[in-house]
Amino acid sequence: MTNIFQKAIPNDQMAGIQTGIHTNDTGVPGTDTDVAVDGLTTVLVCEQREIIVAGIETILKAAACEVVGRCRSGNELLRMAGLLRPEIIIANSSTLGNEAIATCREFQAGSYRPRIILLIEMNPGITPADLAELNVDGLLMRDASAATLLECVKSVQQSRSWLDPDLLRHIARPEHAIATPDSLTPRERNIIHLVALGMSNKKIAREAKLSEGTVKMYLHRILAKLRLANRTQLALFAHSMSERLSA
Repeated sequence: MTNIFQKAIPNDQMAGIQTGIHTNDTGVPGTDTDVAVDGLTTVLVCEQREIIVAGIETILKAAACEVVGRCRSGNELLRMAGLLRPEIIIANSSTLGNEAIATCREFQAGSYRPRIILLIEMNPGITPADLAELNVDGLLMRDASAATLLECVKSVQQSRSWLDPDLLRHIARPEHAIATPDSLTPRERNIIHLVALGMSNKKIAREAKLSEGTVKMYLHRILAKLRLANRTQLALFAHSMSERLSA
């Protein structure tokens, strides 16, 4: 299943992070060995605090979900997921700790690929690059409301990637920003907008009436100016700053 940050480049990257409105996807069907609970969506929760797990379980009932297991670490998550094969995994990033990215990659590398929702504990140093590297289906802040969690789960159930709008607002604050749109030229803003729409360099060149070589030159300059590593991060930046970029 294509994740939130992988549709900016056609076929394999982000076409549009959306908040509340979601990106259509082609989910990975479950296997015959997946746990089935009376037609309910099966969920495995990775969280250390029992009271939080109980709250999540109560909320999920409104989304026709059944919690089939609970765990407290990345290793335990991998083991239990292999046994129970839930359709969705909800994990607290702080519970996974340094194992978060490695754990997500384990699932992405295998034939069994559950949909993953991460609860993010915000800190002043988190960046769009950090979120992009997680490569998951749903991201929301750990203290999100019940309604926000429910909306995220329902979206992921329908094979749609989901990103908490509060999370975007958090990383778009001045103290978290890598750069501001004010440092960009009108041409650079336009190219960023086209990247965020999922256009290839060829399509961008046609739309902007430039050569492909010139588009590549602009992209290189933009990435350097914003201190970003790739188009995925650029698209996330574009969406986190969408209002100002379109001004």
